[in-house]
Amino acid sequence: MSTNPALTHERKLTMKTKMFTTLCAMLLVTGLILAGCGKEEETKTPPKQDKETVAKPEVKPEVKPEVKPEVKPEVKPEVKPEVKPEVKPEVKPEVKPEVKPEVKPEPKPVGKQKTPWGNAKVGDMVKYKMSNNMTRTMVVTKVDEQFAYVKMTIKMGDQKMPSSEQKMPRFAQPFKTPVAEATIKPEMKDLGTETLTIAGKKIKCKVMELKMKPRERTMTTKTWTSEEIPGGMVKTISDVETGKMQVLMELVEFKKGG
Repeated sequence: MSTNPALTHERKLTMKTKMFTTLCAMLLVTGLILAGCGKEEETKTPPKQDKETVAKPEVKPEVKPEVKPEVKPEVKPEVKPEVKPEVKPEVKPEVKPEVKPEVKPEPKPVGKQKTPWGNAKVGDMVKYKMSNNMTRTMVVTKVDEQFAYVKMTIKMGDQKMPSSEQKMPRFAQPFKTPVAEATIKPEMKDLGTETLTIAGKKIKCKVMELKMKPRERTMTTKTWTSEEIPGGMVKTISDVETGKMQVLMELVEFKKGG
């Protein structure tokens, strides 16, 4: 069977046209689909921007609310009213007039005032003639800071008594008047000076007179003393209301030691 070339050519064009139309339609549908997908993607993904031109949003630090401490009301201590002590009126002591003690003359210090034996030296000797034909000899055998040690020998006529030793204080000692003699008020009188001759030597003496009444009678004693004589005593006489003075002791011989 033979074909018409013209008809065949027309059919070919018709088919080509249909195919072209169909292709265009498909392209159009595909473009629409692509366009829809592009819009959806555009809405989902924001366009990229240049890093240098895009300003980063300022990140502000989180501001925490300030927590203020709980303010407790001040508790003031209870103020008690001050209790003042009772003020008693001042009682002033009675002012008595000041009684000043009687000012007595200051006594000389005991132990500093020398006795007649204060300057005694070993070897000093004194010999006295006494009443009743007696003699007494005193010799210094030892001397220390407080005492002079004196050997005493008494002889009655031709009879010699045993010797004894006495300690004579070199410095004044406190003296207490016996109770029995406390009421006796002795009267001392200074009679001045007198020179006596002892063993051929002239000795200047101080003369004192003492009167006292221990009982009913008045006794008068008169003494002669000198610092030139060991022990100081030179002569003693006494009387008991007889009017006649009796010699009790009189120096007849002396010698200084040392």
